[in-house]
Amino acid sequence: MAAVEAASQHPVGAPRGRRAARTIHANLARAFACNLVTIPLAVLGRLSPMLAAAAMSFSSVLVAVNSLRLLRGGHR
Repeated sequence: MAAVEAASQHPVGAPRGRRAARTIHANLARAFACNLVTIPLAVLGRLSPMLAAAAMSFSSVLVAVNSLRLLRGGHR
């Protein structure tokens, strides 16, 4: 428990942790929204399986690229 308290008081650790949490939540929301649209369209036959697979892959790439922004040192 002492390590958690020490990390939250660290001048760099706390903002990075909050930024990581925001990025995770944004990634989850974007992936959920993409799946919310594409899966029903694919089930109803309005979206070809190839296009549905491409949309799912694009969603994964978008999540990965958004997560790579955490490697930047500065804040927004």
